[in-house]
Amino acid sequence: MQHHPHLRKRGARELEPFPARTPGKRALDRLVLAISVCSPLIIVPQIVLVYQSQDVSGISVASWISWTLVNIPWIAYGTAHKELPIVVANSLAFFANVTVLFGVYLYG
Repeated sequence: MQHHPHLRKRGARELEPFPARTPGKRALDRLVLAISVCSPLIIVPQIVLVYQSQDVSGISVASWISWTLVNIPWIAYGTAHKELPIVVANSLAFFANVTVLFGVYLYG
């Protein structure tokens, strides 16, 4: 009997193991991991703008707080299910969002 629930679940449903067996799926796994690291970089221009201009008048604090709070359950979900791309992407996005919010607090 397998002790880890995610292994039992994969075995019961006959899901693809991780890492995948086929080269194409392993390449897709690597691509998704790379995207999970790169996608939070989309926030960098906003961070640079906030800290260079020190003008936060056009920033919606409610939106940035919402995006930051949304990252928390995703990090928990990714951790619980041992999904590294989800954990990486949302952890990086969380810290980027907090950086913007700190700039709003600092200059607002």
